[in-house]
Amino acid sequence: MKKIFKFTYILFILSLLFVTSSFANSFNIQDLYLNNEEEFLLQINNDVNINFIYSKKYKQLANVIAKQIKGTHYVYENLLGSPKDFKLTIKLMNQEDFFNITNVPRWTNAIYFKKHIIFPIDDENQKFDIEFLKSLRHEYMHAFIYNLSNGKCASWFDEGIAQWAEGSTNPKLWNELEKFLEVHYALSFSNLENSYTTMPTYLVPVAYAESLFGIKYLIKNTDIKNFKKLFSLLNNGVSFNESFKNAFNLSVENFDYQISNILYKWKNSKDRKSFDDLINFSTHEDFNHVQARLEFKVFN
Repeated sequence: MKKIFKFTYILFILSLLFVTSSFANSFNIQDLYLNNEEEFLLQINNDVNINFIYSKKYKQLANVIAKQIKGTHYVYENLLGSPKDFKLTIKLMNQEDFFNITNVPRWTNAIYFKKHIIFPIDDENQKFDIEFLKSLRHEYMHAFIYNLSNGKCASWFDEGIAQWAEGSTNPKLWNELEKFLEVHYALSFSNLENSYTTMPTYLVPVAYAESLFGIKYLIKNTDIKNFKKLFSLLNNGVSFNESFKNAFNLSVENFDYQISNILYKWKNSKDRKSFDDLINFSTHEDFNHVQARLEFKVFN
């Protein structure tokens, strides 16, 4: 987070290599506010207020997003905890205006910046499809985590869970990690605590892949209630490393060793299975299955 953009990558994972922190200083957030825009307030509860701002032609799309936000918020709340004083603006704007003002890469589907989620909209294609849903889940998770952790969540955990929440993974992500592991050891999570924008560009997709791997491993091998405990501790001012240790009964250093050891053994296995099979673990830990289980518990 750290006042930098969070980019949802769909088209091509290597596009991540061009993300730099300079984008955060390239425009003023107020420049995104245009004339004759409409707005409405979505109040999920007394602590969660989401303001939608959009041109009139995007009203129907804004209503669809608002409906999706309600369901997404419920799942995140049950997984991670309830945010307090959560204020967010969701901004929909013409893609040409968006790219001209922000100067971000054209492959960007959405950004989270200064408590705003901003969507560039193609006027010829205003469909809320699966890719739009993935972008929404990803960016909303960043906003959610920022609130719960008071901005203190380690980047690897933040980015990993935001990717997991998309519901499916771009296979190019695993390809980049697989190629990296052919000649290198896995990256250490201790080097992935801060923004990825300061990393050497060739390491960025590797960092994203390892982040997701770590989250999927935790979901499969620990009690999912531990995630809520982690954010409760962070919200009360406990450092990330101490919160992680108390929540998962495992230090970040030991967790780092476990993940590195799994990847090292896979790399040196003579009859290793595909990397994708190693990563995916089980569909029962996929976001969509966890979401369905949570919804089933509520309505039954």
